[in-house]
Amino acid sequence: MLGFLRRKAEPDPSTEILRIPSKKFNAAVGAAMAAIHELEKIATRAKSRMRDQKRPIEQGDLEEVLRMLSDAQRRINSEVEDEIAKSDDQGDTEWNKDGYDLLVAPTFRMANSPQEIIDLALKAADGG
Repeated sequence: MLGFLRRKAEPDPSTEILRIPSKKFNAAVGAAMAAIHELEKIATRAKSRMRDQKRPIEQGDLEEVLRMLSDAQRRINSEVEDEIAKSDDQGDTEWNKDGYDLLVAPTFRMANSPQEIIDLALKAADGG
């Protein structure tokens, strides 16, 4: 009877549906896994060289790690493009906002992690 006095409920932001092309998300998952592998390889090599040479880190060491990260990001980006191009999946994966924030966004960030590390290192080198 007094329903007209009730405030309309605001839509829950977590119910917003976000659509991601399935082939793009699948490629990002593969890229995130490749990034983990690449970062582990780069870290192992850098630690080994530091241990073997028993000297402080020098500019050349940083430049080599940045080059390796840049090469890894190029390979990952190429794999993503190839995966998307060869996929014939035309569907979208639907995510609510919570699911997107929990799984999709971190997956895309991980796929781009070598570039993010490069950006952070360059910012730190510039005193940022």
